[in-house]
Amino acid sequence: MNVVILCFFIELMMCFSSGLKYKKKVSCSSWYAKNAGGGLLFLNNAYINKHIDKKKGIFVHTGLYSLTNPRGRAASMGTSAVRGATSGVVDDTGYSRAGEGAEALAKKSRISFTKSKQIATIGPATERFEELEKLYLSGIDVFRLNFSHGPKSIKKYIINSIRILEKKYDTSIAILGDIQGPKIRIGEFERNEKNTMETNTFVELKKGDFFSFDLLDKPGDEKRVQLNYPDLLRNAKAGQIILLDDGNLKMKIVTNKCDKDGKDGDAIEVEVVTGGKLYSKKGFCIPNMIMPIEVLNEKDVKDILFCINEGVDFLGYSFVQTKYDLMFLKNIIKDYYESNFFKNKKKDRINYDVNSLQWKDHDDDTDFYIKEVNDYYQNCYLKKYETYKKIYDAYNNQDLHIGDDAFGVGDINPYDTDTSDADNSAGKCGHLDMATTENAPYSQNYAENSDDVNKIFIISKIEKPSAVRNIESIVQLSDGIMIARGDLGIETNLSNLPILQKKIINLCRIKYHKPVIVATQMLESMRFLPSPTRAEVTDVATALYDGADCVMLSAETATGQYPILTASTQNSIIKDVENDYYYYEYTQKKNYNKVKHEKQKNKTHLYNNSYFEKLIYSIRDLSNNINLKSIVLFSNEFHKIQKLSNLRTKAPIIVITENVYLARKLQLTWGIYSHVSKLKNLFNNDLISLINYGCKVSKEEGFVNSPDEYSLLTFTKNISSSANLLYLCQPCLTN
Repeated sequence: MNVVILCFFIELMMCFSSGLKYKKKVSCSSWYAKNAGGGLLFLNNAYINKHIDKKKGIFVHTGLYSLTNPRGRAASMGTSAVRGATSGVVDDTGYSRAGEGAEALAKKSRISFTKSKQIATIGPATERFEELEKLYLSGIDVFRLNFSHGPKSIKKYIINSIRILEKKYDTSIAILGDIQGPKIRIGEFERNEKNTMETNTFVELKKGDFFSFDLLDKPGDEKRVQLNYPDLLRNAKAGQIILLDDGNLKMKIVTNKCDKDGKDGDAIEVEVVTGGKLYSKKGFCIPNMIMPIEVLNEKDVKDILFCINEGVDFLGYSFVQTKYDLMFLKNIIKDYYESNFFKNKKKDRINYDVNSLQWKDHDDDTDFYIKEVNDYYQNCYLKKYETYKKIYDAYNNQDLHIGDDAFGVGDINPYDTDTSDADNSAGKCGHLDMATTENAPYSQNYAENSDDVNKIFIISKIEKPSAVRNIESIVQLSDGIMIARGDLGIETNLSNLPILQKKIINLCRIKYHKPVIVATQMLESMRFLPSPTRAEVTDVATALYDGADCVMLSAETATGQYPILTASTQNSIIKDVENDYYYYEYTQKKNYNKVKHEKQKNKTHLYNNSYFEKLIYSIRDLSNNINLKSIVLFSNEFHKIQKLSNLRTKAPIIVITENVYLARKLQLTWGIYSHVSKLKNLFNNDLISLINYGCKVSKEEGFVNSPDEYSLLTFTKNISSSANLLYLCQPCLTN
């Protein structure tokens, strides 16, 4: 007994001594845990030191092996099991501090960093450099450019400003370009005595009135108005409901007088159900109908080309209805990336001097970024247009059929956090061959492009009932999803919107591992008031508890009176939610028996990805049981990072990558703090240098602040037999 006490006392004194000597080269503790049955190996610096080739300076232990136990011994150990583990510097990496930029970034990481990400829409209230900087420092991760408003010259100014901020703060900032899409609008009304004083002409309709929509190119009156969409008129059916002006007016189709020839006399007659003032150029929609129109017009295509040229990270795709809309877009993007126009575009596009920023409130065809887009559109896109259009012709001729894969009974339960039934076989999406997709709609033939992070990612906006009906195929072919609750709430049953939100989030996060954004009216009252309503605060929190990666501010930051305060307020709400213990318990997947259950269902994807599945579950479990301050992940693989993110670890995930495009894309992913490596040829460095570098990043970015705080380091790529390694360290005990 006395011997045991003496040994304990000696060990305690040695640990205390190592804590005082931060620059000590060898750790006092020899703690490590290894699963005897062939599981995950957890090491600290002392164990690493024992297996270093002093001449080569590399880790030469050969006992690392593939995982067979997804949790391992250490995953079930409490904090006390590793409290005695201390670490010191193993080797000198030659890494130097980044200076003032790194200090500013570290300050932001401590103050404003949240695991859940924020998007701010940029508009007249925030489009100047000073306001953009304030938004960034308030916690904004992604800046959204709304191409429904404003010229490209202002978008160019904003993009340049964001890239200057990125360099100033030595960080990564993402940009989302939101394309306007095919908003269907009615024609104009004639001016009369009732609307003489109005800037926009209108007619006033009452319940029970009869009205008609036709193709006649002349101003409308109280009996009719132009709707210049022949295919839409021909496909409308008696009994369907029409919504106008964002749902403020409702009508019911009585008769369809159209014929197949599409003559000017074609029209549909309707009865007014909900009356009011109907203004010129207001929106028109028929819920639950797939609109027979092309999803991209000339303006949209040019905006897409502009976004690609300017290095925009995400493309918001409006009014997606079916997978064919995505196929249409993907082929346009693919052809442009492969064209000489893209390869020969101007390289030096940004002067990183803030004083060089030029503000222009109009587009000039002589500007190089306008000329590049126009040249490709005229000389290349129009020549290939018929090829792109074949997909719509095939659908209209019923050569292609759209399956109904809507949510049904038994689909992922929005209230159930046990997701053992989730099929993770799907994942990344690629460029599509229109001739083969119908025969293999979910095949691996086009399921592997999300790791092509140098190219623009597609965020499909779910805002139509037809998109909800085809949600599975849309999610599968997208790189992320935005739940656009504005239009979606208009065209669907409003009371069902919360259920749709939960189901879509679960589908994206659990089954397909895609980032998902919740948008529209998050803090709407802060457009005019300095504080939100209680309901709005609860709405933001609910989206986070549902599992959203990101919440988006729209008019609040674009035209609101308190844009910076709004961003700060949402940041505070997110922090309070993330400080709630039950937030992680609720959002983490309760599926410890998942592997056995899925094998019984012959889910072969578990065999294909079994090692990485077990690795990330070990990381999640260790994060739950030990008070980790950060998880440092060396990786260039977007989809694997997204899978770890979806487990909702308690500790933030610092992704160290050598790809700046990946670092920007990760700004949309929950829990990720991306860091572009200062080491040259990152994965050509030896294991010890990478471990030491990871510790320094965790400390210098402000995630670890005291000697008794731990970080966990791991890799998604095999580095000197390190892919099986989870390395537990105390960064403040390193140089």
